[in-house]
Amino acid sequence: MSYVPPNQYQGETRKSQGDIQDKIINLQESLKSKSKYVCCPYCNKQGMTNIEQDCSIAAGILCCLGGFILPMLIQCCRGKDMNCSNTEHYCVGCSNKLASYKVC
Repeated sequence: MSYVPPNQYQGETRKSQGDIQDKIINLQESLKSKSKYVCCPYCNKQGMTNIEQDCSIAAGILCCLGGFILPMLIQCCRGKDMNCSNTEHYCVGCSNKLASYKVC
């Protein structure tokens, strides 16, 4: 008779792709241009997201053509940040991409 080790995952349910996708959709809606404290849907590590930003050419042109106040009011009305940078958020633990935020 061979020894069968106990299942260390007994009682836990495995994450389904649907659960992870739902969490990512929620993160997409809540993450904008600043780093934020989140729980990663892939590895469950909690921490501030690592971000990579690049300047949005469209937002820069809008600021140059319309002055500064008008473009910022437009951004506020659209529910966008006043920052003119597109941002990508990554997990601090597993480095998976969690969300992309586009200014324009």
